[in-house]
Amino acid sequence: MDTQTQDTRGRGKNKRKWKYEEDAKLVQVLLDMVNLGLYKAENGFKPGYLNYVEEKMQAFLPNSGLKAKPHIESRIKTLKKDLHIVYDMLHGSNTSGFGFGPIKKCITAEKAVWDSYLQVCMIFYGHEFIYFYIEKALNYFSSL
Repeated sequence: MDTQTQDTRGRGKNKRKWKYEEDAKLVQVLLDMVNLGLYKAENGFKPGYLNYVEEKMQAFLPNSGLKAKPHIESRIKTLKKDLHIVYDMLHGSNTSGFGFGPIKKCITAEKAVWDSYLQVCMIFYGHEFIYFYIEKALNYFSSL
């Protein structure tokens, strides 16, 4: 990424499409942090964790140009949001009919189940964001 793009701030100005291997390494680094005790269960990661993650990502992927802010911070937020939505779909009290396909690694459901869920989402959220999860590969869901 060029310097001008990196320095441009503001909503939507510094978007980055993450590659599969970048996601894989990010999840690996986060899981390693948890396993090494660099994680506090009651209130999340300790202060400074983003710098630690950036250093580890640079070691694994030296030419990626990933920075703690905004790239890694934003991606963790997105992964967290995805995890909560998928967890709710699979384990929520009002969401029977959903499953997780281990081969495609995506949410599975009959069309009628999706249609019903989409209607509820439109009422509560006012948009069709959930279409994003139909056939979306969620490679790291089982790890998280």
